[in-house]
Amino acid sequence: MENSDELFQENKQSIIYSGSRILQLDQLKCIVIRTSFDTLKGNLLRSIMFPLKPNQFSFQKQSMKFIIILGFNALIAFLITIPKFIELLDQQAILPVDVVIRILDLITISVPPALPTCLAFGVSFSLRRLKKQNIFCINPPKINACGKVKTVCFDKTGTLTEEGLSFKRIICYEKKELKEIEALNLIEMGNYIHRIIISACHTIENFNNELIGDPLDIEMFKYSGFYIAESGQNGQILVEKNTQKLKIQILKRFQFLAELQKASVIAEFEGNKYIFSKGSPEKIVQQCKQESIPHNYKEVLEQYTLSGYRVIGISFSEIQNFQEGEKRDYYEKNHVFAGFLIFENELKDVTKYHINLLNSQNIRSIMVTGDNPLTATYVAKQCDIIEFEQQSNILEYLNNECILNNKKFEIEKKLDQLDGKQLTVTGTFFKQYIEDNFNLRRFILKNTKVYARMTPDQKQNLISFIQQENENVHTFTGMCGDGANDCGALKEADMGISLSNTDTSIAAPFTSKVQNIACVHRLLREGRASLQTSFECFKYMALYSIIQCFTTTILYYQQSFPADKQFLMWDLFIILPLSFLLGMGKPSQKLKKQTPTCELISAEVIISIIGQSAIQLGVQLFTIGILVKQSWYMNTLDINKDSDGEINYDNLSGCYDSTALYWYLKNIYIYI
Repeated sequence: MENSDELFQENKQSIIYSGSRILQLDQLKCIVIRTSFDTLKGNLLRSIMFPLKPNQFSFQKQSMKFIIILGFNALIAFLITIPKFIELLDQQAILPVDVVIRILDLITISVPPALPTCLAFGVSFSLRRLKKQNIFCINPPKINACGKVKTVCFDKTGTLTEEGLSFKRIICYEKKELKEIEALNLIEMGNYIHRIIISACHTIENFNNELIGDPLDIEMFKYSGFYIAESGQNGQILVEKNTQKLKIQILKRFQFLAELQKASVIAEFEGNKYIFSKGSPEKIVQQCKQESIPHNYKEVLEQYTLSGYRVIGISFSEIQNFQEGEKRDYYEKNHVFAGFLIFENELKDVTKYHINLLNSQNIRSIMVTGDNPLTATYVAKQCDIIEFEQQSNILEYLNNECILNNKKFEIEKKLDQLDGKQLTVTGTFFKQYIEDNFNLRRFILKNTKVYARMTPDQKQNLISFIQQENENVHTFTGMCGDGANDCGALKEADMGISLSNTDTSIAAPFTSKVQNIACVHRLLREGRASLQTSFECFKYMALYSIIQCFTTTILYYQQSFPADKQFLMWDLFIILPLSFLLGMGKPSQKLKKQTPTCELISAEVIISIIGQSAIQLGVQLFTIGILVKQSWYMNTLDINKDSDGEINYDNLSGCYDSTALYWYLKNIYIYI
């Protein structure tokens, strides 16, 4: 059964997903519709193991290209030494099999077997340091990609702000007036219809005298003055605590959907049936009768959203003819507007400090949330994602028109007027203009730091668009979030950090047990340290192999070669420990504005290696040139003659040339 199947959509809320814990059941019969990798979790695991999107940063792929270049270096060295090998073969001083062994030596030297191990040192040590800071990684190659991240997107609720919401007050609409009632005074001062809405419009269940459900619903329900008396096949029954007389029976629930931005319930109360809805104010007002909407609706909404509160709209309608099989569209219309629920969601203590830290180090911070654009903009100003004094410009798409700050705006004709201004973009505008318009997309991405009313799919698309912001260069992007709504974006990002301990965190390469954004700066530092040490290790190993190839070629030309013990000393006791120490490099406490290079085949790397190689080749040739001019110098063949004038070809490594270059390399490997 596909997700797009109508039967699947109708029964979506009745599906038990793998890994779920069943708290209560009554003669339950289940039909398995998916197994293995076809399940939601299995599909998520498959996408992690075999991503359709290629990794934009593959150190191993680039290193293979470089290894091919090193292989050509070995081929050139072999061609240079061919005349000397032919000369030794003519003298029967060496067997053909020995020539093959010497050629294989050149290949082994030019392409060092220890190279993959050395490349893993930096990542391994970064993993250990991250683990000590309660940051865990399921995709180690992503650590190097973190070193290139210059843009980080943040979810709002639970990431920048505290996880829990505090129910502060309800704005009741009755007698054509909006009246503010504090949550603590709701039972005494509020009318029944508002108490019934907040007591019935939720998905809470009572399990062993403990309320289970959405934290926002639980916080709201606490102030209703009702309790859940029973839940069964006939629906949930709610009873008023004080009088025990007022009872509400839940007949049907329409669950909250991110695409619709609202939830509804059908309930029976005093013999009458009603539908109660709650959701984003703009969605709730769309399903209300025009005459029931207060004249100062927008002013009151802006008053609270501009102050950073989370505002939820509520509405109701009496049902004259209840039909069990009707879809929600049939009931979610012609409602009476009932008011607003006002929740407070405070910033976490560390949020502002770490956003400022990222700003000071040239890391662009972006907020991506499903909340109201005014609330999102206010919170963004509070935490310095945007400057507090700076005017905010909210772009929306309402009634088939582009709206800028509640006024019609012809964006295609007046795009230049927005250049350099701070923009807040809503999900409706994003869908209409950004997803299919490449030129407008680039402009909006450059000027926007707050995206509001974004669905999970839009969050994922936004990450993808930012990564493609520059046509020729991949823009490495991070995403930090805490909920299931962020799964797609976390998986899409080059640096996806989950602040959640639930199973949804497996979608992200990184999970932080510390529930704040301090992990972002730590991960950026470790990413740059790992990337830089990986490059330094690679350049060091490349130089080591090139220099040793030069040494071996020179000695072959001098009819000698390094001894096995000399190779052992160089490789095991000098190169390997130094490579290990290089990988242990710790990150700087501050991020520089420029990120490390991520291209092995680049002018910076090539010039560095060629320059050093040329210097080392010149010094070695100069050393041999000075050596052969000494009065006491004897060439390799003369020094290995016995008393009868016979040459000991088994000891050609015992000569002045080999010894001189051995001591030179022993020191130079430490200094380069």
